[in-house]
Amino acid sequence: HTMSTPTLKRVILAGGRGFLGNAIKRQLSLAGYKVTVVSRKAGEKDTITWESLQSEGLPEAEVVINIAGAPILDLSKPWTKKYEQECVHSRVDTTQTLAKLAAESKKKPEVFIATSAVGYYPTSLTAKYNEDYISSASLDGWAAGLCHKIEDASSPASEAGIRTVQMRMGVIMGRGGGAYAN
Repeated sequence: HTMSTPTLKRVILAGGRGFLGNAIKRQLSLAGYKVTVVSRKAGEKDTITWESLQSEGLPEAEVVINIAGAPILDLSKPWTKKYEQECVHSRVDTTQTLAKLAAESKKKPEVFIATSAVGYYPTSLTAKYNEDYISSASLDGWAAGLCHKIEDASSPASEAGIRTVQMRMGVIMGRGGGAYAN
């Protein structure tokens, strides 16, 4: 009787240097996944840069996760049109880049996970929402519009037959970081 070694699952994690990204990377590594972080900075172990992704393509991986993006609830930064655009581009552009690269990969990932937000749903004191709710970017506000842009940006992955998941996350808080960390 021989014991077979399970195949190591590889994960590409964009946004893996932030508060949430570090926690996700730690948990995936503990579970036996090989995690490669996509970062603006080169040189760290198990890290690739956005520039190298553009020139070399997506490394082979079973899972691609994008949680990259400027923090929307960063109370240390004034909410200006410029910062608003940074919040949009840092999420939409990264999602689109990864989705296109995943779709163009010779060996496509099994799963593409993009980070949207609960801002997809309008605020209400009485309404209950689920995944079947179709929000309106024009009626439900700026956050809903951003969520639509992010979710639309992941379409190259789903159109290529890759299982695509939209994580509609809420506010992230925890010891050592997240919203209201300061």
